[in-house]
Amino acid sequence: MSTSCHVHVYYKLSDADQGAARLPAFQVLAAGAPWCDRTLLTRRVDVREGLATWMESYENVWDLGALQQALDTAVQSSALAPRVARVRHVEVFEDVPVSLDFGEIE
Repeated sequence: MSTSCHVHVYYKLSDADQGAARLPAFQVLAAGAPWCDRTLLTRRVDVREGLATWMESYENVWDLGALQQALDTAVQSSALAPRVARVRHVEVFEDVPVSLDFGEIE
């Protein structure tokens, strides 16, 4: 049974930089779109200590290496990199297989 891979990238922006970061963030998201089924850009509702948390999501990634390379290139060539207040953090998840007996995870 194969599982889907989902990538979530989150980072912090200065609250004052949110408006200026919007276009570059969507450009980075677009760079990852060819390597997955769906992209999504979200942000936390609250701002803490002057920093806003944003998250890019890439669902059903079929080439993780190509996605990561595309994102790295896009971030470095965009106006997003200098606005990121803390390092971009990448997490990769996979779907949990459904089992009718709810036994061991494969």
